[in-house]
Amino acid sequence: MATLRDIGNAVLDYQFPWDYADDGAFLTKMTGLLFWSFGLVACGWMLFGVIGQVYSLFTDNTRPPVQSRRIRFLLDTMMAFAVFAAALYVIAYFAIVGF
Repeated sequence: MATLRDIGNAVLDYQFPWDYADDGAFLTKMTGLLFWSFGLVACGWMLFGVIGQVYSLFTDNTRPPVQSRRIRFLLDTMMAFAVFAAALYVIAYFAIVGF
């Protein structure tokens, strides 16, 4: 069974899957790549939310229409999720790679 440190080391030393004969290394590398891709998506989502929040600061906020309030709610929810996901990502990164 691969530990988090094994997965992190596999990602940091990534080679193509066909360079390995046993399935354990392949699964470890694929799990690591999935983990890193989740982190990139979370960071991109957070960046999109930040851009939306900054944009909403410079728009007229005097009783916006319903559609604008729905978009604002979506941006707030997106930011909350992305900050939570990014925090989990950082914690997991240090759990894998170490301090």
